Amino acid sequence: DIVLGLALLQPAAIALIGGLVALAMVAIVLGIHPAAGRLLQPRIVGAAVVPAAAILAWQRISAGPADPAQLAADATSPTSALLPGALGLTVILGSLVLLPPLLRGLARLTRRAPIGIRLAAISVAREPLRPAAIMTLLAFSVGAVVFGQVYAATLQRGAVDQAAFATGLDVKVQSLAAEAPFGLYVVPLLQKGQLGTDVEVQPMVRKSGETASHRLFTLVSLDATVLGHLKGWRSEFSSQSPAELGAAIRLDGAWQLTTQAVPPGDAAVTIDVDYAGDAINLALIVEADDGSVDHVPFGELKPGRQTMTAPLDTSTGASWRILGLLASNGGDAGGGGPKQGQRQEGDATIHGLEGILDPATPLHLTVSGAGDQLIRPPVRTDGLVFPAIVSPDLASDVDADGVIDTIIGSGLELRIHPVGTTTSMPSVTDRTSLVIVDLPPFLLAEDAHDPGTGRANQVLLGTPNDQRTNEVVTALGQDPFPSLIVTSRPALEAERSNDPFALGIVWALAVGAIAGLLLSFVGVLLAMAADLRDERGELWELEAQGTTPRALTFLVVLRTIAMCLVGAVAGVAMGVGLGWFMAVSVGVGADAGVPIPPLALVAPWGIVLAIPGALLVLIGIAVYALARRHFGRASLGAGVR
Repeated sequence: DIVLGLALLQPAAIALIGGLVALAMVAIVLGIHPAAGRLLQPRIVGAAVVPAAAILAWQRISAGPADPAQLAADATSPTSALLPGALGLTVILGSLVLLPPLLRGLARLTRRAPIGIRLAAISVAREPLRPAAIMTLLAFSVGAVVFGQVYAATLQRGAVDQAAFATGLDVKVQSLAAEAPFGLYVVPLLQKGQLGTDVEVQPMVRKSGETASHRLFTLVSLDATVLGHLKGWRSEFSSQSPAELGAAIRLDGAWQLTTQAVPPGDAAVTIDVDYAGDAINLALIVEADDGSVDHVPFGELKPGRQTMTAPLDTSTGASWRILGLLASNGGDAGGGGPKQGQRQEGDATIHGLEGILDPATPLHLTVSGAGDQLIRPPVRTDGLVFPAIVSPDLASDVDADGVIDTIIGSGLELRIHPVGTTTSMPSVTDRTSLVIVDLPPFLLAEDAHDPGTGRANQVLLGTPNDQRTNEVVTALGQDPFPSLIVTSRPALEAERSNDPFALGIVWALAVGAIAGLLLSFVGVLLAMAADLRDERGELWELEAQGTTPRALTFLVVLRTIAMCLVGAVAGVAMGVGLGWFMAVSVGVGADAGVPIPPLALVAPWGIVLAIPGALLVLIGIAVYALARRHFGRASLGAGVR
């Protein structure tokens, strides 16, 4: 309530309410005042309407779609301050000029209609300015109400869509510190069911990348089958469905490094090496049961045959798997002197690692300050071209073979082949280009490039319901989990739905619309009373010719309802059109920020049609009661003879 009160007391809200009321009063005065006809001449109105329309068109074309920063910067400019009033006055004056000729044409078209309809059309055409004012007034009032309902529903749907888009499923979990502990500890903990068996766990990798043509993008890697049920996906993102895109990038099979197990109880790994070349350091790369990777030094290679030993830490009782070897600068090139980082080469034949290296195949070693050399067995991702979903701007960046060469993170070379395009990806709220690949092969490619780096740095969690989502969020903030960045879809949705900006706009429109509806209701009754007064003589003549009071009542009610119906229909079209314009052009969401994904028009047709329908029923009842009372007198001719 406090937020609502503050929102309604904002200058913008007060100005909006006052503007709606003022425009409604302008319509009433212009339509009812006897001298209005002399003012509303086409030339006079044209002189006012054409410049205003030109200013509006110029502003829209030159400015383009507005965003929050632009709206804030232009809030006090004369153009921003005058545009709403100029638009409203332009529509009022334009309709009051255009509608009378249309009403006269309608009277000509009803020459063969039943007498009641014919008389109603003639009476409207004889004095068309007042009916035009009534229709304009109804259109503005109903349009304001419809716009308020449409925009409120659009903002509400936008809050739901944006929350779902931001989280991908129901909860997005990220690391608050280094990524390695997250992938090594948090992800396995989640996958083992720490949060319960009813929670879906989808690991994900998100890293920056660059193409060979220096175009920057965000790489997203997750299980391809997940794309089909991500929340927040929209059909306008891609011409293909998420399931089709997922199937296009999916790569089946096992995606694992070839390893050699260290026998249980062994406290060291020993190898025999025949070597010729420069002094190069050699280290053993091993992986523990928990997935942690360690580099254990063998020592420095020297020419000739030698036996090298790497001690293992057996104090934890962990078993080890050998992943490969790492060669790096040794001797003077690795000692920090003037030869630090110089190029070194050598050839080695290694025995003792037959599970990953062929002892019959010599290895050529080349190291320098530019990089060490990883010695490992072949993997499935060597030379693999990854099928990928890319942003439309990257789809044209392919070479003659239809492949895009990229660098991911700190140096992983990845070749991708676009098999689909998308403009957005749920859980990625940055407005950047995208590359999406299947997760298992990408993790293998990372480990093959640098063992131990193939780990997820984000996790998407799916829950059965919102209550379970809240429980999961609470559990993630407690032991055994470390400090994490947790984004909850229900919490984000509630935050954006209850934003003061959204509440202020919606309630300002509601209050202004209610005031407009009351004024329009009063205006219709005043216009009807004026018609009965001005047409007393004509109505008496109809009575003298034998027209019954019941028929005269029907004539007045039909004429009024017909005019109000036209105004109500125009108001519905105006309100829905303005809601569409706000959704696609203004680009401001429920939190006064740029919505991601963009707002999509939502029209609650039940409410949209019920409001003008109820108003027409009330007007019909009121007009019927007044007309019946008026025609219930002894004679309409009293006082006119």
